[in-house]
Amino acid sequence: MAANIYKKVPSFFANFKVVTIRFMKATLPILLIIFCQSLAGQSSSGPNDAGTFSNNASVGTVAWTNQGNAITSNDNYALATVSLGLLGSANTNYLVATNYGFAIPGTAIITGIKVEIEKHYFITLGLLSSVTDNSVRLLKGGTIGGNNNALGAWPSSDAYSTYGGSADLWGRTWSAADINNSGFGVAISTHIAAGLAGLDMDALVDHIRITVYFNIPVPVKFVDMEGIQLKEKIKLHWSTATENGSRHFIAEKMLPGQNEWKAIDTIPAAGESNMIRHYTAFDESPGLNNLYRICQVDQDGKYTYSNTIRVAFDPAAYPLVKVYPNPAGEQVMISAAYPVTLLELTDFGGRLVRQIRLPGTNSQAVLMLDRLPNGIYNLLIGTKSHQYIQKLILEK
Repeated sequence: MAANIYKKVPSFFANFKVVTIRFMKATLPILLIIFCQSLAGQSSSGPNDAGTFSNNASVGTVAWTNQGNAITSNDNYALATVSLGLLGSANTNYLVATNYGFAIPGTAIITGIKVEIEKHYFITLGLLSSVTDNSVRLLKGGTIGGNNNALGAWPSSDAYSTYGGSADLWGRTWSAADINNSGFGVAISTHIAAGLAGLDMDALVDHIRITVYFNIPVPVKFVDMEGIQLKEKIKLHWSTATENGSRHFIAEKMLPGQNEWKAIDTIPAAGESNMIRHYTAFDESPGLNNLYRICQVDQDGKYTYSNTIRVAFDPAAYPLVKVYPNPAGEQVMISAAYPVTLLELTDFGGRLVRQIRLPGTNSQAVLMLDRLPNGIYNLLIGTKSHQYIQKLILEK
């Protein structure tokens, strides 16, 4: 997969903020684009149905019958029924539903568990009678425990009640193995109160389902990324808080109007780290406006991305070529950002009046101006990758 990491992306960017960074005598804008690929967003599995149902008598006195009817929503019910006298009340045993068949990835961090129970009550004859939750708890390895997430009164017709949620761990710590275990599930006990009279009071459960929420840790957690102009280059800097099986980073660039990311530098990664680590890469040939991101490749070829940033390059902030003195007399000095390979001087009419080819081993050169008349000339300075034209005034 790592060999095919350059993807087409939309050529639009929105929701960005402007940050200015002062460098030398210029103020360079850096637009930090807020969108990026999610690296560790919350995922979910389910809702799943239970595979095993039972009655657990560790609480209450009224047993559940036909427990397996709660496997699907089909108007066949797990049932707890009791007849009570004046002001009588009773708690049911636990209706236990386990073996949910989850297959959460082993590296997942469990963030929440949601239980949905479709239920209602039925009373043949009652006055001020009620059915309410007594205890709703989760099972871990077959053991009932944790917080009691009981709600209030049961409805008189089938409806789902939701217990817990995407950020509720029910007072327990969970691993992926705990969730995938056949002993993971939910237990529910109800409280039945007769009031002034109650005959054939029923608690009915049609369906129990569970959804599990989790995060998958990414190989690298990016802390920040920034880009600044450093002389004739763009310097990219990023940091990681943690690394797990990281192989290397690839600095990528996309110019405006294009829709393909291209690699500009590759930096080895730490591999394993639980401390802040800093990395640097350079764009040796920036355009006026540049988009950058960092692609992290881990040991098994999977990859993730940093935020995307836009960095503007201002040629005026660092002249790539200096010609001095100007106006010149008998000679002129040339200092370039890259080794000089060619000097060509043309007069105001465009005629070539002097030409020097150089080996390209030195970024400084001297051009003699003897026997040339005063006037305005154009001086072309060539390097292996660039050409620059400077206006030169000759005054002897």
